[in-house]
Amino acid sequence: MKLTTFFGILVMIVLVALVGAVGYLFYPQVNTQEEPESFIFAGASSPYKYSFNVPAGNVDKLLKTSFGILGSVNITGAATEGFYLYNATTTNVNLRAVATSSLDVIANFERGAVEGYYNFDVAFDDGLLVVWDATPTGTSTIAYD
Repeated sequence: MKLTTFFGILVMIVLVALVGAVGYLFYPQVNTQEEPESFIFAGASSPYKYSFNVPAGNVDKLLKTSFGILGSVNITGAATEGFYLYNATTTNVNLRAVATSSLDVIANFERGAVEGYYNFDVAFDDGLLVVWDATPTGTSTIAYD
C-alpha cells in the first residue's frame, strides 16, 4: 500500500470522527420519556388519566367499561349521602338488580363520610360504576385510570 493512500484513509477517518463529535455536541438533547398526566388532590399527586367530579342529582355513573385502577376519592365537603364504587359494567338497574348484592364492592362511603383524600390504587376487571344511596353532593372527585 502506498504511503499517500494510507494517510488519505487516516485523514478521512479523523474527519468523520470529528464531524460526528461536533454533531453530537451541538445536537439538542431530547427527553424521550413521557411524563404521566397528574391530578392534584388535597396536596397529593396521582398519575391517573381521568377524574370524575360528582354532579348534583341522583345519577348512577359508569365511569369505565374495561380493566382499570381506582386511584383515589377526594371528599372536599361533608357527604350528605353515601355511595358505592362497584366492579361492574352497566348502569341499567334492571340488569344489575339481581347482581347488586353479589357485585364486587371496590369502595363504600357511608352517609356523612369525613372530608379527606382516600387513596386506593385498587384494580378492577369489568368496569367502574358509581351508585349513590340518594341525591349526591357535588363535592367529591374520583380519580381512575
